[in-house]
Amino acid sequence: MNTISQTLSIGTPKSGLDLFCNVSIDGQHLFRMHCESFVGNLLRDVHGMMHGGKTDRLISPGDDYVQDGKITSLHIVDGALEIYSQYYLEYIFSGMHGVNPNGEKPVWVHIWGCSSVPQINGTWEVESTYGDYYIRLKDAPTNFDPAIYVADQAQVIAKHYHPITTTESYCPPFRVILPTIGQGSRPVSISDVGLHNPIDALLARGARSVSGVITDQQKSVFTVSAPFTNGSGGDLAITEMGLMTHINVNRHEINTIATLYARDVLPAALNLPNGKTLTLDYECRFELENFNQDTDLNGSNGGFTAEFVGALRRQAVENTNTNWRDLMCIGGGGTSMTSLERRASEVNKGWHLGLRLGQSNKFVSMTDADLSPDATQETPYNLGGITHGSGDGQLIHHGMLIDDQVTIDEVNNEAHFNLARVFENRGTTDITIKEVGIYANRGDDYDEWIPKLVARRALAPADQFTIMAGQMRKVNYKIKMVV
Repeated sequence: MNTISQTLSIGTPKSGLDLFCNVSIDGQHLFRMHCESFVGNLLRDVHGMMHGGKTDRLISPGDDYVQDGKITSLHIVDGALEIYSQYYLEYIFSGMHGVNPNGEKPVWVHIWGCSSVPQINGTWEVESTYGDYYIRLKDAPTNFDPAIYVADQAQVIAKHYHPITTTESYCPPFRVILPTIGQGSRPVSISDVGLHNPIDALLARGARSVSGVITDQQKSVFTVSAPFTNGSGGDLAITEMGLMTHINVNRHEINTIATLYARDVLPAALNLPNGKTLTLDYECRFELENFNQDTDLNGSNGGFTAEFVGALRRQAVENTNTNWRDLMCIGGGGTSMTSLERRASEVNKGWHLGLRLGQSNKFVSMTDADLSPDATQETPYNLGGITHGSGDGQLIHHGMLIDDQVTIDEVNNEAHFNLARVFENRGTTDITIKEVGIYANRGDDYDEWIPKLVARRALAPADQFTIMAGQMRKVNYKIKMVV
């Protein structure tokens, strides 16, 4: 069976999702920075929403009862930092690794709020546990005297990757996006789970704001902003910044299990004087690849549509546990007619979700709401593309395939996952494919079924392909993110 492959990009200029940041101090604009460092958790959340099942996502081992505690003392033993806490630390590994927290998957602790030894603020991998109340950290700083630490000043909470669905109220995707700043210098990695040395807790962060989406034919843009006021009593050197999400869970409100989405190390430290306010305005730009007005003449083009942008923006401002459960789900299964509702066999058809094909290569616009957007009664193709069936001009849409997990490639600093579907032509005429799209659920309620076009690619003649009568073809869509 032949396979046709397409790629959607995140983190590539003028192709998919890109990120810029405008930096100001006390209202004076200093510079505009092209952010080049999305990290794997961003793609993990996109994948989790599309997958609909259990995927590895970063949570507290305590699940919906999140526990955090204060660090009572610090010790440096055999060249490594050990932290003691009144929090029952061994609990954070219960059900994961037994007595060895590194046995299968890494576990991290996030430390914040420490001003007496600020260099320990950050996310550090756990090397091992000793007893109930202290753990040994990997690669944490040791260039200080532990005696200067002020007892109970710093707080700590654990993080690990765990198979979980996006329908769990304690781990919603993209919930409450916030800028974050720090003083770390460690090079950015696709596997980063936090800033190297965050200092948010040492500053007064003002109210964040998220703009509406501004869309034209080529792009959609929204901004996420927040001010940070330095009241520490001295100047601070800012060396890293990023975007993360905070999670408020049902039984224990917590603002420290942060999922990092982007991180950049500045080429030179930015001085924030005492009493001054630093404002970060992150511009999330979604642009079409090779945007042009003539696909035949200028080549294949496309990317995420405004529907996709609207879904992420809605999550960025969402601070409740409602109206998001199956957002962006692409689970389908054409021949089984499955859907997100129990009465799917009566009212909905699963082929509506996931990869779909069409016969118009009209150039892609951000505002496209369906495949074949230029279809009329006179055109030989229909709005929405090729329908499910065994007649001439139709295709059997076999069930959607999606990788169970995101592949993280640390060597090349990229992450990706694949969507795929097999299409079968049981008719008597060949069908030429000129466009590929992704439809996902965009309902506003947890069980609402509203398939919407979230990505579309129009194919130039050299990229078009034919599914001949009696033939099956597999179409693969790779969604890739590059740091």
